[in-house]
Amino acid sequence: MSNRKWIFLSNTFFVQTQESMKNALSLAQDHLAKLTASESDATIATLKANYLPAHNNFVTAYNLLQSKLGLYKGKTQTTEEALEELSQVKINEWRGQVFPIYNEGTANATAIFPQGRRPFQQGTYEQRIEAVAALYNTLATFTTEPALINLGDIVQSYYNNLLAVRALQQNDEGSTNVLRENLRLAHINLCNALYANLGGLMQKYATNTDAIAGFFDLSLLRDTGLEVLTNIEGNIEPNAMLNLGLLPDEGTVIRFENKTDVPLEIGLSENGTTYSGNTTTLGSAGTIEIKIADLNSVGNLILLRNQSNSVTGSYKVQVLG
Repeated sequence: MSNRKWIFLSNTFFVQTQESMKNALSLAQDHLAKLTASESDATIATLKANYLPAHNNFVTAYNLLQSKLGLYKGKTQTTEEALEELSQVKINEWRGQVFPIYNEGTANATAIFPQGRRPFQQGTYEQRIEAVAALYNTLATFTTEPALINLGDIVQSYYNNLLAVRALQQNDEGSTNVLRENLRLAHINLCNALYANLGGLMQKYATNTDAIAGFFDLSLLRDTGLEVLTNIEGNIEPNAMLNLGLLPDEGTVIRFENKTDVPLEIGLSENGTTYSGNTTTLGSAGTIEIKIADLNSVGNLILLRNQSNSVTGSYKVQVLG
């Protein structure tokens, strides 16, 4: 008897994106857009509503880490904005998920919100942030209510986001580890939400399974199946540029792994010293596969650059064909 895990019990979203948060972000955004396009259907609208908290927490965690690493140029929430959202939006959302299970004023409802909204709306920054932690710890005791277990995961992710926003504001040099751990947890929750939606779509389209594929970018979920033609790995000094050598004619894909948190840029070159065409940058540890055609380059030399002025990077580059 085989001990191999049944494929349907493996969360393909986690398996295929655990090495690349950028791919996870692309997959998440694509899925949300496709749900939104079909939300006139009541079932799809419900799937979207259930998925959205995990999606938003992941996007926030991803952007916060990129902001800390100095690579993300978009707007990041300030502590004041985050706590305003907590006091005016999130606390009402959470109460709205508890009270259909335990009516307001009952013993269980009071145990979850002993002081109502007040701890989330009044007090110092730290007191309001810790009120979220207390809520998560309380929800964790309701182990027989699936809806509250799910809500506990959402509240925990939001608490981690608040810690990250506060750390960024305080310019805490140790906050990168907090942000990275927060992103790791948010990624797990995102993949669980995607997996749950896959189940919902399988139930809805059991007799029309091709329709399920329309809700996911399958290019991000499939292995290329290509052979590794060239494998190059090593370290790259701060602010250095390396010519990694010729790209074989039959090579169609570059698999690029950044083993550190140093921003590394990769692209093709004609002369071995300057890029020609597009480049790709990985700002933190992760792996991405790049189609040669997407680089829009006539060069045949792989060029790698360490964008950091002070920290040595580590990389692995594979040519697939």
